[in-house]
Amino acid sequence: MRWRTGLTPGRFERVSTVVGTSIQADVEHLDQHGYVVVPGLLSGGQIQRIKAELAPYLRGTLRGRNDFEGFDTERVYALLAKAPVIAELVEHPRILPILDRRLAPNYLLSANLAIQLYPGETRQPLHFDDGFYKVSRPRRAFGISTIWAIDEFTTDNGATEIIPGSHLWGGERPAEDDPRIESVIMPAGSVVVFMGTLWHRGGANRSAAPRLAITPLRGLAAADREPGARDSARDGGSVLRAHPGAPRLQHSPAVHGLCRRHAPAPADRSVPRVIALTGASRAGIRRDRLHERRAVRVDVTAAAARA
Repeated sequence: MRWRTGLTPGRFERVSTVVGTSIQADVEHLDQHGYVVVPGLLSGGQIQRIKAELAPYLRGTLRGRNDFEGFDTERVYALLAKAPVIAELVEHPRILPILDRRLAPNYLLSANLAIQLYPGETRQPLHFDDGFYKVSRPRRAFGISTIWAIDEFTTDNGATEIIPGSHLWGGERPAEDDPRIESVIMPAGSVVVFMGTLWHRGGANRSAAPRLAITPLRGLAAADREPGARDSARDGGSVLRAHPGAPRLQHSPAVHGLCRRHAPAPADRSVPRVIALTGASRAGIRRDRLHERRAVRVDVTAAAARA
């Protein structure tokens, strides 16, 4: 960790520059600090392919609905059905061994989304990713998150902010201005891996350009969760491959977040629209269909009233 000045005069921030050097060193740093940064895993060509495949969905028109999603942030879900190149991140051979050492066999790909912060976005509230499991802390993490920097992460364009060591906390809740917060600074093509119990947030984008990241999250299979954890992935055993070159996707099959707002058909018809869905995603689809039925009933009632 060190200090760096940003573009704003007089402003100082703690920035994290710890990077992984080997699988074992990565795992040890993950255990001790709750995160590790692995730099330079994606080539310039891969980054350009990712941006090109996501361009039809990142048009700045479908931004967040609340402060947590970000009113100046755009999210695209179900990426394997939209951008096949994302499979290269999901099953990256440098990252899967880290996950294999800290998650039980048959863990699931429980979320996979693109997050683009536009200029003017404010910082996100602090949170930890497996907080929706209502199991008291301290406890083991129910998942591991990865955030891939498709654009460079800087202190001014919304780099992820973390509290190192907070994955080991009990019921402590940090203040939004906690002095232990650090910014994860990393070049494009790098990735930060962190435990589902690590307190973190998206930073504020004070720059003049958007900042893009890809965020695959893995969670434990239902049988591997501690008693009391709600099973939101009981349907995750049904597996479809994203494409023939991604066999390891069978190891983490469930893809959370079928987003109806980003549903144009993929250009390549050989790519499945939906790979697999967790129970939570299935419930979300049922809710969408219920809303549609209610809307139809309202329209019919209004028509009858007018008649």
